[in-house]
Amino acid sequence: GPLDRIFKNAESNTRRLDEIVWAVNPRNDTLEHFTKYLCKFAQDYLSSANVRCRFELPDSLPHGSLSAAQRYHLLLSAKEAVHNAVRHGHPGTVTLKMDVSGVYFLVEIRDDGCGCDVAAASASPRGCGNMRLRMDTIGGSFNIISSAGHGTTISLRAPFSP
Repeated sequence: GPLDRIFKNAESNTRRLDEIVWAVNPRNDTLEHFTKYLCKFAQDYLSSANVRCRFELPDSLPHGSLSAAQRYHLLLSAKEAVHNAVRHGHPGTVTLKMDVSGVYFLVEIRDDGCGCDVAAASASPRGCGNMRLRMDTIGGSFNIISSAGHGTTISLRAPFSP
């Protein structure tokens, strides 16, 4: 009913505020903090959706930092990718891979779901269009690869300061 909607909206606004507060806190600017935060989100979200969660993380991350804007846009893009994987892909497993290549921090979200029509997904202003815009905003990049029956891989690349 209407009360449920009010609670849902309040919960959603609180979550948004938490994300902003987390992103602007300078203590969270390291790649390691970002990785921990995203992994915790993915684990909580995927377990509540009954989807297995796998992580592929390097043994150690270089000491690098992301600005508040980079953290915020990268986080929201990664969350959207995880959310879309569950909602549209109906996967058994979602794998989060994080790594560093040169001056770029890489976040890859892979699922073993039903795949999607990349052209249609890319043309949609919601979802892919949104993630691409977020990554462009911070000087990064967005890429999607998918094929029917073989899942979807979304790659996010964000520059970081070593």
